[in-house]
Amino acid sequence: MKGLVLALLTAVALGCGGSRPRPEDPAPREAPDAGAPDADAGPEDAGPPDAGPAEEEPADAGPPPPPRDPLPPPADHLALGAAFACFGHVDGRVACWGSNRFGQLGDPELGLGARARRTEAAYVAGVRARRVEAGSWHACALGEDGGVRCWGHGAWGQLGDGEREDRSAPVEVAGLEDVVQLALGEGHGCARTAERRLHCWGRNHMGQLGDGTTENRLAPVTVPLEEVVDVAAGRAHSCARTADGRVWCWGENLDGQLGDGSRGAPAGHRASPAAVEGVESELHLAAGGGASCAWGDEGAWCWGRNDSWQLRARPAGEPESAVLRPARVHAGPVREVALGGRHTCLLRPVEGEASEGAGGAEAEDDAGAEATDGAATPEPNGVGEAEAAEAEDAREPAEPELEVLCVGLNHRGQLGDGSRRLRRDWVRVERLRRPRELGAGTEFGCARIERGVRCWGDNRSGQLADGTRRFRTAPVPVQGLRFERDAGIEAAR
Repeated sequence: MKGLVLALLTAVALGCGGSRPRPEDPAPREAPDAGAPDADAGPEDAGPPDAGPAEEEPADAGPPPPPRDPLPPPADHLALGAAFACFGHVDGRVACWGSNRFGQLGDPELGLGARARRTEAAYVAGVRARRVEAGSWHACALGEDGGVRCWGHGAWGQLGDGEREDRSAPVEVAGLEDVVQLALGEGHGCARTAERRLHCWGRNHMGQLGDGTTENRLAPVTVPLEEVVDVAAGRAHSCARTADGRVWCWGENLDGQLGDGSRGAPAGHRASPAAVEGVESELHLAAGGGASCAWGDEGAWCWGRNDSWQLRARPAGEPESAVLRPARVHAGPVREVALGGRHTCLLRPVEGEASEGAGGAEAEDDAGAEATDGAATPEPNGVGEAEAAEAEDAREPAEPELEVLCVGLNHRGQLGDGSRRLRRDWVRVERLRRPRELGAGTEFGCARIERGVRCWGDNRSGQLADGTRRFRTAPVPVQGLRFERDAGIEAAR
């Protein structure tokens, strides 16, 4: 019996083994070139029989693709124009207030003209934006898809829709896609794409579009710069930083805002980008009115118009009314710089006392500590001590305490220090708790705080959104903004 079983097992083993090719059966082959796989190779040629389908060797793809910059992350943010302002919510809603002379508030029912205004914030219908930016008299929204829509003043083609008409409702900027950053001037706009190319459109009488001409453009044209990583726009000039750290400016140069040591018209204007010497570093850019700035962890450097001490510096050998080359205006870390018509403000970590006239950074708002965006902060009902402690523990680590400093012209209270005196050195904005972001209009300023917005200065067009048209020498709460967390608390009651 044992012999029969052994014979049967031997037969089965020989039958199974005969159907599987042995490793030495195939004729020997040379290994294929890794850069050119054998087109005739079958699955059995690629490896051991039981290894499954072979992975093809990658073909030579050439140089790696260029970097693509992402859209900015969703966040609450400010955008200030000449006499109006907008606020973009983290969820994409956009609210605007102030002058609506050219339709820049985005409300077709409001009407146009010098008397058209809103003294409280109102939401722009049909707009969801990753970022909103404001020019002097127009605004643009950057959508989630990388497209751009604009509204407001359009006489120079700055809305980018191929027309020269004012618009009270948003219109699409033609030919733009994959945009990740916007910068708007008085009559022009610029857009930086994910591929780090720069395109500008609109008014070009001083070469502010950077295309080598002074012809207005109704649709975007390409600025001849490579690897653009930041862009800023002033009244009629533009600046950009490239990946190698160099800063370039072009356009109007009446006040030395191009930073190349010259000024004047028409010879001083530049229709093509010119390098700014002395600021080659990974600095952020700001521009406004007739000046430009670069800022970062080491301080802030500015150049351009200085007739009201708005740049805080009068370097030896420079004219009294202008700074023609970058001058350091602040030492130490700077989080943001905002340039108004003839004043400048910056956001920095608190580091000691500011100049005379400064108010305490921890002072309460004059509208009351409870006031946030026109309504008292709701007190949650039914929240026990344990729940409150748990919520406290869940909070993110506190950010460094910040403060806003301003300098320059102050006849409308745009420095926010409680006075109307011109200041030649930095003064702290009064009664502003926990500022997180900064903006400057022609003669007013705003700051985003931990929860809400405060504005100060000129208010003739309602640009402070406090329900009045009185100028304010210290910050007041913006009325009319609605935050989702407020809505959630109300719904829970």
